[in-house]
Amino acid sequence: MLNKDESDLRCIVYLSVATKPITDAEMETLLVSARKFNAAQNVTGILLHLDGNFVQYIEGTEDALHKVYQRITRSSKHKDIVQKINESIPVRNFPQGFMGATTMTKYALFKLQEMNGQEKFNNTLAIVRFLKAIIELEHQNLHW
Repeated sequence: MLNKDESDLRCIVYLSVATKPITDAEMETLLVSARKFNAAQNVTGILLHLDGNFVQYIEGTEDALHKVYQRITRSSKHKDIVQKINESIPVRNFPQGFMGATTMTKYALFKLQEMNGQEKFNNTLAIVRFLKAIIELEHQNLHW
């Protein structure tokens, strides 16, 4: 049984483009700040980066997601933000306190494209599986 705070879980998936090339140090600074803010809102998820492009999956209550997403859209670090999914979910896909991030290699992207023929990416669960597969392929690069 979900507690009151977890009864209205939602997720958002968005894509964006970096406004300038991001160094590892800048990415780490961005992550420290985002993790602190997201943890205060009890929002979890994963951020992926490849060649100046971002994909992020975040989950939490509707109010919490609204606060986090507003912060995301105001950031000068990226542009061309396109929200792909904003929907209810029955349970968290990432544990409380988790906000993972990785720079995805082209090899991981290639392996995931191979997966596309095996699974249609038309729902949140499929996207979460996709993101978790990236984590598995890139576990050596995952920043906690």
